[in-house]
Amino acid sequence: MMQLENEKKVVTIINSDITGSRFKNVRAEQLTFQCSNLSGMKMNDVNLTGMDISDANLSGLVIDGAQWGGALFLHLGYSDKDQPELAQIESNPVQFSHCSLKEGVFAECNLTNVKLEDCDISGLEINGINIEKLIRQHASAAEKMEIDQEFEQREMHRVSEVACINLPVSNVEVSTNWYVNHLGSTIMREPQRFPDGNANSLIRLGKAGPSVWLRESTEQVSMNFSINSGSNLTIFELRTENMNDFYEQLKRENVNITEIEDHGVCGKTFKIIDPDGNKFTILEC
Repeated sequence: MMQLENEKKVVTIINSDITGSRFKNVRAEQLTFQCSNLSGMKMNDVNLTGMDISDANLSGLVIDGAQWGGALFLHLGYSDKDQPELAQIESNPVQFSHCSLKEGVFAECNLTNVKLEDCDISGLEINGINIEKLIRQHASAAEKMEIDQEFEQREMHRVSEVACINLPVSNVEVSTNWYVNHLGSTIMREPQRFPDGNANSLIRLGKAGPSVWLRESTEQVSMNFSINSGSNLTIFELRTENMNDFYEQLKRENVNITEIEDHGVCGKTFKIIDPDGNKFTILEC
């Protein structure tokens, strides 16, 4: 067994087996290992500044409590560094735990299925995208989506659409003809009279509804009201695509209508009154 103690020498060891050798309190700058098997080698409290490892198998390597400022890792995990596109060696995944990667750069790395758990990602960027900001935006969007879905579900259990409108009239035949001839309504059910005295018909206002039941009644119901400012409004407003032509048509048919009012960005309106005095607003905007 060769032993060197308190010596200063340049030692060259070639084609030798030094298994079990120990180095303690040794100054070994510029130390070179070439074509060597260092399996199971342990280093503790060691200064490896400027150390260069190339063409090495580091499977199972453990580095604990080390400083690595300025460290450079190239072509790791590939079966052939000169052909990185080839399949990688099947091995256990690399793990980083309790490490500071602050200001680190990963370039042209395969990060497939990489997981970050309980990590500080302040300022983390991938291809110029701020991941911290992206995650916040995603969380905000997910929260909004959850709120929207919850709201939609609540609404789904309440009102989905207008089923129909009940409108009192004094004569169901007269009113049905009036709405069809002057407003272009569609008859969905012809006027009917029943033994108990009831009479009704069903029409559809416009192309898409709503459906309106015209029901005979001796009771007078006001379809308009005044708001606090004194303006008079109708309960229902009906839209037209051509205000002027529709207005002139109704005038020729001697329908009871008011003058056209221009409300600027809110559009133009006039009011129309049916045979029973029910008043509606006609709107173009």
